[in-house]
Amino acid sequence: MKYRDCKKRKVFDYGHEPSSLYLRRFRCEKCGKLHTEIPSTVCPRKHYKQEVINDVLCGYTVEDDPIAEDGPANITMRRWKNGG
Repeated sequence: MKYRDCKKRKVFDYGHEPSSLYLRRFRCEKCGKLHTEIPSTVCPRKHYKQEVINDVLCGYTVEDDPIAEDGPANITMRRWKNGG
């Protein structure tokens, strides 16, 4: 694996303002494919932090909760619960 570059990725927490992460990308010298190094706080192919997703799946954050108004949309939480 050889370092290639970085790419910017926006990640949402409970607020509506995204934070930016710079993820390192590596190129495999054998197969030529790109691989992105993802930190444990970020779920692959998701825009929300792992903590937010886990709170929804464990039932700490529920739909139509006035305390979690700044969290993900109800449709997003339903999709996560259904395995999406």
